[in-house]
Amino acid sequence: MLMRRRAIVFLETSKYLAGRGHYDVAAFNAEQAAQLYLKSTLLSS
Repeated sequence: MLMRRRAIVFLETSKYLAGRGHYDVAAFNAEQAAQLYLKSTLLSS
């Protein structure tokens, strides 16, 4: 599902940014990842 793949990309981006000290943007990306993953799970049920 497209949303689940996008969620994984957001999570990978979040980890990359956090590793470079960009915590605010990393937190935003982590939140987007969580929301998309949850939405994809709910829609696939």
